[in-house]
Amino acid sequence: EKFTMVGVMVPQPAPKSETDVDKKVYDLGNVRPEGIEILPQTVGQTLGLGDGAIALVTQLYWGGIDAVNLVTGESKKFLESPKADFGNPSAAGIKFHNGAIWVAGGMDGDARVYGIDGTEIAKCDFGLGGFVNDMAFIGDIVYFTNSFVSSLTTLNVSAALAGNCETGTFPVQGFEMTNNFNLNGIVPYGSNSLLINSLALGAVYSLDLDDTTGLLKEMISAPDVLGADGMVIVTSDDNKDRLYVAQNLLGGEGSVDSIGIYDLDGEVATFVESLTSSGFDQPATIALDDAGEYIYTVNARFVSLPNPDPAEGDLTTFGEKFTMVGVMVPQPEHNTKGKKNLKKIKAKKSKGKNIKGKKKQKNS
Repeated sequence: EKFTMVGVMVPQPAPKSETDVDKKVYDLGNVRPEGIEILPQTVGQTLGLGDGAIALVTQLYWGGIDAVNLVTGESKKFLESPKADFGNPSAAGIKFHNGAIWVAGGMDGDARVYGIDGTEIAKCDFGLGGFVNDMAFIGDIVYFTNSFVSSLTTLNVSAALAGNCETGTFPVQGFEMTNNFNLNGIVPYGSNSLLINSLALGAVYSLDLDDTTGLLKEMISAPDVLGADGMVIVTSDDNKDRLYVAQNLLGGEGSVDSIGIYDLDGEVATFVESLTSSGFDQPATIALDDAGEYIYTVNARFVSLPNPDPAEGDLTTFGEKFTMVGVMVPQPEHNTKGKKNLKKIKAKKSKGKNIKGKKKQKNS
């Protein structure tokens, strides 16, 4: 008789695609979202949604703001929509800064400031129409992009927090205006510079605020980031900067629903990878959690649904759904101390006591 030893191949589980690993999905109901901001933990806990990080999400065509607990998924209205008319008011980018909530007014062409109790502090009409899209804070000035205007609008932060509107214009040149969305996402970079993208051209530019001519310098060449929307910069424990750029199909042919990742070194941006997810459905703006572990985006469905959908004006019958998705952040190799040492640059600029809503004062 003979005896044998046999080796057989081990059946391997089907590999999870990158798109399905560590994905969190949140139901936002039937109201189209646009902007997202994650509040500091101590502030979020004041909203009555329990422990856990709280995200604020703007309603593009209704002007309201939803609050979502990123741990439990529970949500509530932070700011009820005034419901004056479909698309009026509108709300796009959103930031927490100096203890207040700042909202880019989208199609309303304005900016609004709220206390953490939801009471309006200031409403500043920029008088340019277009689509006021996103904002970035440098010192006591906040800079707004308008996707159909070839300049930035400025607002004095201290004045706005006092209920007054001191607006200005910062010129921008060195890029081509198109019929699509132009200047879109904007973030502070360094001590006195901004990074700004163009959705239509698919480029990211740097803007030195000491250069009063407003000449943009191309850091990521067109059309490498077609459909560019919201952006976030994180910095590692050894002061290396990494840029995340939401990209969506609104950029047209060649654009992909994704988040582009670039390492920054002065005026040089080096491509790292493109983060995709089966949960993405035209991601608009993005925000990183305080631990630097997940990046969150809202799916505005700019292309997979008509924008706006003819039925969207009646929320009692509109049957489409929108979501927010969180995906795990790939960690930079140079971040030797681990995920929790990533910090949002914007978080450094958003300190200060929480500001309760004051009675609105007349704009000046």
